[in-house]
Amino acid sequence: MQSEKVENVTEITSHFRFLSFVCDVSDTTHKCIETSHTPRGKIVLTKVYECCFGFMRKRGEFGCQEEILLSSIPDLLKTLGLTELDSVGLSSEVLASDNNNFTVFAPSNEVLAKFVLPALQQHGGVNVMKDIGSVVIVSQEISNSVIEDTRNILLGHVAVGRLTSSRLTDDMIVETASPLKSSIRINTYEQPKKLVTANCKPITSTDNIAINGVVHVVSDVLMPVTGSILDLVKKNPELSFLKTVLGSSPMAATLREPGRYTLLAPTDAAFKKHVELLTRILGDDKKCMENVLQNHLLPNVICSSVIEGCAQTKNSLGRALQVTRDQDNKLYVEGAQIIVTDIMATNGVIHVIDDILVPDEALNIVELASKKNYSEFLKLLERAGLKKDLALAENITVFVPSNEAMQSLPSNVVAKVTSDVELLKETLKYHVVPDAFSCRALYNNKLLDTLEGTSLRINEYSTFPFGREWLQTVQCASFEAETIKGCNGNILVVNKILSPPTGDLVDVLAMDRRFSYLTTLLKVADIADMLQEEGPFTLFAPTNEAFKRLGSDAVETLKKNPSHLKSPLMDHVARESMHVPRENGKLTHIVPLVSDRLTVHVQGVIHQPSTFALIPGFLHMFDQFPALVRDRLRELLKQVLES
Repeated sequence: MQSEKVENVTEITSHFRFLSFVCDVSDTTHKCIETSHTPRGKIVLTKVYECCFGFMRKRGEFGCQEEILLSSIPDLLKTLGLTELDSVGLSSEVLASDNNNFTVFAPSNEVLAKFVLPALQQHGGVNVMKDIGSVVIVSQEISNSVIEDTRNILLGHVAVGRLTSSRLTDDMIVETASPLKSSIRINTYEQPKKLVTANCKPITSTDNIAINGVVHVVSDVLMPVTGSILDLVKKNPELSFLKTVLGSSPMAATLREPGRYTLLAPTDAAFKKHVELLTRILGDDKKCMENVLQNHLLPNVICSSVIEGCAQTKNSLGRALQVTRDQDNKLYVEGAQIIVTDIMATNGVIHVIDDILVPDEALNIVELASKKNYSEFLKLLERAGLKKDLALAENITVFVPSNEAMQSLPSNVVAKVTSDVELLKETLKYHVVPDAFSCRALYNNKLLDTLEGTSLRINEYSTFPFGREWLQTVQCASFEAETIKGCNGNILVVNKILSPPTGDLVDVLAMDRRFSYLTTLLKVADIADMLQEEGPFTLFAPTNEAFKRLGSDAVETLKKNPSHLKSPLMDHVARESMHVPRENGKLTHIVPLVSDRLTVHVQGVIHQPSTFALIPGFLHMFDQFPALVRDRLRELLKQVLES
């Protein structure tokens, strides 16, 4: 059934709405941009208030009360000292018309003089008369040719219509009168300095009003812009390696289409500094290649003139790149020098750099661990012969213990693991999951299958609603950093080495003499079978020393009454995986135990904790009972003795 469209019906929306205002004021305009973020998306409303033609605002007074003495564009250019435009007949022939309005982006006389003389010399036959200053003698034929070429280029500085500064918006494309079909890209910046550019040349003076238009003064000649970024890369002999890499990348289509991009283009010499990387990305490693290219592409136009001191801008990977201008006026991006700036294209700008910006996302796991200086883990990989396997693996997650975690291991444990290569290999495989996960994709009690064959358990703890602290662990090891993304997977840094489980809770208790009393009592009370089922469980395990403090014959007495013994022992079992924070840690965790008659405040209960990672859950030991449990056991002992 098709419903009929009804007009003037109120749209259902949420209450969310965010408004921001940005206003600019000049002598003749007041412009405000209102940006509204709603459930339907971003809505931008621009309001422009302009003085009537021929009037301007008088400082300190309301409205536009000061009259401007207007002249034609040619006369205005003379007043501004911009007379060189008339040397090729542009001013008098084109800009004197009373029938049209024009916008002129006018270079200064000094800039035009520097531009015209090299153009004459390129045509040959130029004789510079040194004894009479800057006078040059050329043939009429060459002169006419140069004037025609220059005139066509300068027509690329003229647009039809009156475009005052209030009408110039960021990434606006202005079509020009040039027969070369070139255009002008306008860009506006607020930080690190307020700037408006035309084809990345700063506009130094705006809104010089004439009877038949407006003149904006630019800092340099605007050369014709007719090719895309991809076209310019293909034509540049210094960018042949980049051209080859782009040839097999989806980015080539992006750089051919209309848009607003900045490409940081490494030279051939830059690629030769990274032969191994170049070999890899030109081979079958398309994902790494794409990450390298995306690291050099910015989703907006950044002109070199806006860079001051140290600033940053995001690239297509979402990473912030640091750009700097040093005291010698040299420009750098992430340490690579920008050696050629502001090569304008129809869809953006190119800056040529002298090195490749290699992102983490272009490195394999081994390269990434080396870059982040996880040297202790790499030593173990080397000894186990697993470096090549991890470098060539695809789509993996590696839980990498920090150097501090590795160095904190007892020397006898290190000696045992490193002396047995097979044991070391299985231990390291326990840190590798054959799927790429980030911390944010993990959740409480999620199990991750490892290359070793068993699973890792993720747990999350929060003090909500009593606080804002939050903790995420894997096998009771805490994460120390955000996800580090590589080309063939991710690295998650943890504060402990992860040991493969040796059995269920009962198995671990049976292998440790310190828990012989507890093991016996769990079997007597018929709890052992439950603890061997699928968990997760957490067992707060009293040592033999804890039972001895109840009395020398306490264990034998408790064994005689299994039905009453079960209840206090179940007070030591939680039906969830619980990580006990390190001593003096801030996070506390409150959890109901299986019996539902006791709530454990972890940091208040555990005395000298020791944690074991197990298949169904976790075991924490203590060598004295909490007061409430101790009193219940003593009451039970008393009842047994009396009976």
